[in-house]
Amino acid sequence: MARRVRRRRGEDSPAIQIVRWATYGLWGILLVMLLSLLVENVQEALRSPATPSTPAGTASPTSQSLEEAMRFFTFGNDLFRNGQYAQAVEEYEKAINVAPNMPELRYQLGQAYEKLGNERRALSEYRLAVQLAPTNEDYLLTYARLLEKRGREREAVEQYRKLLEVNPRHITALVKVARDLVQRRQWEEARRQLEGALEFAPEDPDVLYWLGEVYFAQGSFSRAKEAFERSLVGLPSDSEEARKAQERLAAIEAGQR
Repeated sequence: MARRVRRRRGEDSPAIQIVRWATYGLWGILLVMLLSLLVENVQEALRSPATPSTPAGTASPTSQSLEEAMRFFTFGNDLFRNGQYAQAVEEYEKAINVAPNMPELRYQLGQAYEKLGNERRALSEYRLAVQLAPTNEDYLLTYARLLEKRGREREAVEQYRKLLEVNPRHITALVKVARDLVQRRQWEEARRQLEGALEFAPEDPDVLYWLGEVYFAQGSFSRAKEAFERSLVGLPSDSEEARKAQERLAAIEAGQR
């Protein structure tokens, strides 16, 4: 008969012993990897030089540049106020060389160029000012007005529309956009915009005049008559709008006879 082999108490089977030694091996590999990473980190730290700290109160290059730009800008403003526009341009350009992305520098340089009659350069600087500060109402209005003066009507209206996005109650921009709508015979849109303006500017002569033009074109002559008459109270007597309002009133009067 085959004799059954009896294990001693506490003795593991061969399979369990294999698993145990495999586990020990894995832990050993992990320990070696961790030690290797630790050594690499220590060596890297020893190779890297220490970064010196910045002394307290030392201005950064950016701060120094801005301070220098503001000195040029302030001096340029003094020259501008004294009517020395060419010299002001020189100071503004010095400031821009140091800080090219300050919108107030671009705008003021544009103002100086416009005073010198260089409208092309002025437009270029106003455009940059608007790009750098797209919600500044003064920059948008000045840029739009000079575009309009130069006969670039479509571009001017685009800037007036942007101004209305910033401030929906900006009367000048509202009237300019409404005038463009009237000239393109978009009567209903112009009427809606102008009647909305009357809610916060009921006596504005330009709003009343262009609203009169809309009513006249749509055949609402009694309303046109009222709008034209009210507009004449505030319009300069020698203005083109006043002359046309008088002509419209005469035509309405003749048609009612």
